[in-house]
Amino acid sequence: MQKIKTMRSKSRFWSKIMQRLKNILSKQLNTWKKLSIKPHEASKYALTQSEEQLHIMVIKWAQSFDIYKNYLFHIPNGGYRHPKEAKKLKQMGVKPGICDLFFAYPSGNYHGMWIELKSVGGCLSTTQRNWIRMMRDVGYYVACVNNFDDFVKEITFYKNLNLTKELTNVIS
Repeated sequence: MQKIKTMRSKSRFWSKIMQRLKNILSKQLNTWKKLSIKPHEASKYALTQSEEQLHIMVIKWAQSFDIYKNYLFHIPNGGYRHPKEAKKLKQMGVKPGICDLFFAYPSGNYHGMWIELKSVGGCLSTTQRNWIRMMRDVGYYVACVNNFDDFVKEITFYKNLNLTKELTNVIS
């Protein structure tokens, strides 16, 4: 009889734990469902978003296309770091002002594309402006965007520069 009571109490304990986990997971899933978007639905969510949400949307969209999935990546330069970690990263070569994303794919006359994502109303720092100027001077395409639609327009335009160049060569 004692074994049965113990088994029941263990069973209740685990069922409560499982219920709590389900509740936590369902809240997280609902949060992610809000951010999980299909490429053709993205502009619905582009009106007001934080820079972090914009990053997530951009990378989620990019995962739908091999060219972007393989050549577009985020540079985790920003955000708060513990002072010890910040010092170590600085010693390893982290620099301020570097753009958020890099598309390592040459197109047109450009070596690659740097992309700075900003929330609506966000502005470039002086170090970011200097970095962008330096990258343009050495042959990179640089775009600064503050919403998803502009990001898609810029990266699509950049990717299609090769097509424009090929068409120009065929015509002339």
